Amino acid sequence: MEIKEIRLLECSFAINREYAGDGLNIAIESVIGFNSTFEEDSKIVTCFLNAVSKGENLPFHFKAEVGGKFIIDEDEVENLKPLCRVNFPAVLLPYLRENIAELTRRAGFPPYNLPVVNFIAVAQQADKEQSKEIFKDNSADDSV
Repeated sequence: MEIKEIRLLECSFAINREYAGDGLNIAIESVIGFNSTFEEDSKIVTCFLNAVSKGENLPFHFKAEVGGKFIIDEDEVENLKPLCRVNFPAVLLPYLRENIAELTRRAGFPPYNLPVVNFIAVAQQADKEQSKEIFKDNSADDSV
């Protein structure tokens, strides 16, 4: 695997002018999402990782997305699913975290560091939920 490029694709930051607190000791919830595409001819995987602040009474709101292009070897194609769900997002997360931390710092707040994400656990949870859906669909078919 080779990293071809990593870019900041989208960035939005706004101070909540209605916020009455000091902005120093705040609990910010953020949502992190990711997806990937694969170009079979060139063996390039493009992975997108985004984060958005969640909540109403925050001193600021943000939304950011980074994208990375990764060139994979022929023998890595068979392991594409774990690469796209675990490895590539894990590579991109520090870039996304740094951008958001720098935005908050430049706005006069303590740097907000996105939480660490265990992408292995995220993938395992998604597999469990998918298995439940498949089982539920199959059991519904049995009753017909």
